[in-house]
Amino acid sequence: MTTIVTDHEDRIKALEINYSNLVGEISSVKDEVTFVKTGQLRLENTVLTVSQNQNGLLNTLIANTFDLKKTKTISRKEIIIAGIGSGGILGIIVGAILKFL
Repeated sequence: MTTIVTDHEDRIKALEINYSNLVGEISSVKDEVTFVKTGQLRLENTVLTVSQNQNGLLNTLIANTFDLKKTKTISRKEIIIAGIGSGGILGIIVGAILKFL
């Protein structure tokens, strides 16, 4: 009977040792998961920041592009109006031609 009790105690000690090792491994896995989550959050924040910067630059580029097109259109209209209108280049040319004839 004493051998059965001793064998049972040895089994319990082995189980306790295995359980403590398992708890230690679970703790280290939890630490690694926390580290990975933290790294992913930092990466996500970096990507969002860069994306916002690129979005701002793209909006600025689009605004400048359309603004230049508006400026060119207005400038062409102004040149045509100035050329046709009184005191324009065409008026000066026609006046000079009439003076020489």
